[in-house]
Amino acid sequence: RHASGPACTCEPQTLPGDWQETPSTPSTRCCNRRAREKALLQPAQSISQKAMREHLSHNVVLNLIIAACCGLADSIWTGTIGVAFISDVWHTNKRVGIATALTGLAALASALPAGWAADRYGRAKVCRVGSLAILVAAPAYAYATLRATEGRDKELSYILICIASAFFGLSSGIINGPAQALLADSVSTGARSKVYTWLFACYIVPSVLGPAISVGYFEAHGDEWRLPLLRDLTLLGMALEVPVAVLCCCFRDDKALGSSSDAIQDQERAAA
Repeated sequence: RHASGPACTCEPQTLPGDWQETPSTPSTRCCNRRAREKALLQPAQSISQKAMREHLSHNVVLNLIIAACCGLADSIWTGTIGVAFISDVWHTNKRVGIATALTGLAALASALPAGWAADRYGRAKVCRVGSLAILVAAPAYAYATLRATEGRDKELSYILICIASAFFGLSSGIINGPAQALLADSVSTGARSKVYTWLFACYIVPSVLGPAISVGYFEAHGDEWRLPLLRDLTLLGMALEVPVAVLCCCFRDDKALGSSSDAIQDQERAAA
């Protein structure tokens, strides 16, 4: 017996289903119940862990990581920071609208051709093309931001920002469809809703960090909308876009599950 209370006195502990010759006592009944619960929980836990490992295939893990990186990068420089920077440098809302519209128009124009190319040439190859657009856009946007902050070649800097914004839109339109298709083809039957919940969480949770980083940075430097502070946060966002481009080159068509995937099962049911 320990100081904390009476110890269990049933020896040896019986396994579930074992016949017990000794008279049953409250202590032995307690241990037998615990043994049965443990025996029932262990197989369930092992099955759950095995199922999770099966769901986390190469393309699924890659999609989750990319979603987290995109959530963090986008929440830092897109939206308020990007709009405030253009507005503070050029003092007009018109230029803000043009740069923003170019991103959406480029995404719209590239989505359908990207889907056709993915079916014809492979989804992983199309995602790599989209990653090249990011690798063009991020350095161009960063360079234009630096020059605009210094007050040099403002017109050229704005043109570069517009071009970079269009390339970011191209990358979005090119990558999103094929990457989502690879995700669906890499999820085992019946697990799609769970994986898409993980994907949503991986994007939303890091998206909270971007505004928090911005608030902390501005608070530490006087809580003012100064151009150098906007420049620093924009450059941080551009730096975080580079890992996204690198990861998008790692998708593999041969890692899809084929006929056992949830997407293929849906297609077969629709055809039937």
